[in-house]
Amino acid sequence: MSAAAGSSASNASPTQAAQPAAPLPPYYQLSLPVYSLATVGPGGASPTMNLVTYAAPISLKPRHYALGLYLNTLSWENMLATRTGVLQVGPTCGPVWKPHVQGQGSSWDGAACPV
Repeated sequence: MSAAAGSSASNASPTQAAQPAAPLPPYYQLSLPVYSLATVGPGGASPTMNLVTYAAPISLKPRHYALGLYLNTLSWENMLATRTGVLQVGPTCGPVWKPHVQGQGSSWDGAACPV
């Protein structure tokens, strides 16, 4: 090995090498809209708000949606009890909010987001 080849190899630092980009979080990779769903229990008790990634219109008049909710969660219980909720479409460009807990727990588990 020549002295020139050895010195050029030692001059290249690891930080100058091309680093692969970090993978994007799952909520950046969705090609469908993300919704927020707010529910309350009977009499206004036990309010919840969470992200819903599956929501599809099934009727226009009256307007009804099919939603994907985890079983045995507080949001699921509220929807069964009251049959109502407020569904809001999330942003379509760029992150506006960062979810604290995404599908990792329930209000039953005490996994509510800090205010």
